[in-house]
Amino acid sequence: MTTETRKFIQDVLKNEFNPIQDEVYAIVPEGRKDIAVARAWLESKGKTILFLVWKKNSGRMKYMQIKKITNGGELHIDQIVVQNGMVIISIDGGEGYNKRHLMEKQEIPLSDLKGIKK
Repeated sequence: MTTETRKFIQDVLKNEFNPIQDEVYAIVPEGRKDIAVARAWLESKGKTILFLVWKKNSGRMKYMQIKKITNGGELHIDQIVVQNGMVIISIDGGEGYNKRHLMEKQEIPLSDLKGIKK
């Protein structure tokens, strides 16, 4: 993750979610530097937030929230890949997600990410 991406993620958390930031990490798909999926675990607020971050061709950073849980459980990013015009994110919620093990994939068309290289 680039310093620019990390700073953008921290700014988003501060401005949009107003957290006491406990833990943030992001994963970048192989072969791309303009997109990442980020996880913010806000233990003090009992929330985990996953969001997609991308850099537009203009250089401006954008984001979209893709999943949030507020029951004190955690979400983990298993993988992010870009293929066939789609961003595919594998999410693992472990046993803490509504007392069941969550495993899911989110598929987001690159065309939904305004200004990104296809």
